[in-house]
Amino acid sequence: MTTAKYSTIAAWSLAIARALSANKIDADALFSRAGLSLSQLEARPDSRVAIDKMTLLWQAAEQASGSTAFGLTVGQYAYPINFHSLGALMLSSDTLAQAFETLPDYAALVSNSAVIRLQRTPQLLGFSIIPLNGVEISFLAIDAFFSSLMLHGKQMIGHADFVRKVDLLRTAPESQQAWLDMFNCPVTMAADSNCMWMDRTMLEQTVISKNPQLAQHN
Repeated sequence: MTTAKYSTIAAWSLAIARALSANKIDADALFSRAGLSLSQLEARPDSRVAIDKMTLLWQAAEQASGSTAFGLTVGQYAYPINFHSLGALMLSSDTLAQAFETLPDYAALVSNSAVIRLQRTPQLLGFSIIPLNGVEISFLAIDAFFSSLMLHGKQMIGHADFVRKVDLLRTAPESQQAWLDMFNCPVTMAADSNCMWMDRTMLEQTVISKNPQLAQHN
């Protein structure tokens, strides 16, 4: 639906719509406010949405919900399909480590407005989201992406204890409790980067959803 240089897969916006509807907020009206048609996006979830319109949608969602933590709510409504074939690839990997090692190479399928990088220490793997220069990405989008990845990982190994700490560029709100409740680990606001740090040993656990043939296909 767009030829914009920087864009996000339309299916990701549908997670926002589901979260809005679950909170009794008129999703159609908010999409219209951002210059988007929810019905058209639902008909073509594999199309692309310009990042500036996605940012407007996030801003409208934050205002309508009255919550700076609404991105965390959206993360709970982001299903593997919202990551296109990347979601299937992640869920069919042998381990979470394999899934996260693959994500940087294919993350542009979801959004090409940021760079995904992995950082490593002897104990931890850091998954970093680095916005491109001059591209505005909502803080809520980062919250949603991290929380959805954590919840997908939880589905794969049965718990979310693999997340050890989260660093966020976002300005610290009056209360950080929503983030502490979601990630159940230390969360640093106004940090130098957006990074979710995970336990490398736990990431090596074999997952019940592994499917080598499907992973190779994706």
